[in-house]
Amino acid sequence: IIYSLCLQNKVEEAEKYFEKLKKEDINCRNDAGICLMATKGLYMIRKGFSDVGRDYYMESMKIAKEEGNSYLHNLALVNFVREEILIGEKDVSEIIPSIEKIAKHYEGKNIAEEAIEVIELYTSKKK
Repeated sequence: IIYSLCLQNKVEEAEKYFEKLKKEDINCRNDAGICLMATKGLYMIRKGFSDVGRDYYMESMKIAKEEGNSYLHNLALVNFVREEILIGEKDVSEIIPSIEKIAKHYEGKNIAEEAIEVIELYTSKKK
């Protein structure tokens, strides 16, 4: 729910759900914790705190990698790159080949579709 609300820029509504979570839920090293941490990154970026959002995304990807969960790492990366493209503060050109690999590796799955959308967004913004 929080993820969907953030994607719709309904950050005030998403905040209500974050307030119900315990800090331990977000800092947990399991799949749910990794997802919540990445979602907190999305939330912070959409709220205008891009540096804090980046930190949450980076931490979620680091934990996912440490836990051997390449799927969640890649999912966070796709979402992170989309946000970076949208805010336009950082050059993501060096990361795009990784997004292309994700699109190929997970062909037929939602993550591949999201990766393709990010590539298309990148291409449209580059023009």
